[in-house]
Amino acid sequence: MCSGILRVKLNMSKRYNVKMESQVVVVYIKEGSQECERLESLLKHIGWEYMKYVQGVDYTEREFRLEFGEGAEYPQVSVGVKHIGGLKDFISNFNCI
Repeated sequence: MCSGILRVKLNMSKRYNVKMESQVVVVYIKEGSQECERLESLLKHIGWEYMKYVQGVDYTEREFRLEFGEGAEYPQVSVGVKHIGGLKDFISNFNCI
């Protein structure tokens, strides 16, 4: 039986046919957002390194909307060149629960 961390990495490798070591996880967050805090906590818990971009520091709200659309919510996650979506999308795509 594999641990949750290993299971997530194995699922990611199967789904995208890539090695996790070669993938860059990028998160776009907004300070004070509980969903953003949950995502960061989850990424740290499963041991994934990630690049974090903070609204108001690294990009503007307008740039966020232009990149992800008017209906996009915080946080947004990309793995490698693939845009995953928000926290719920990340969890469902990588079976993090």
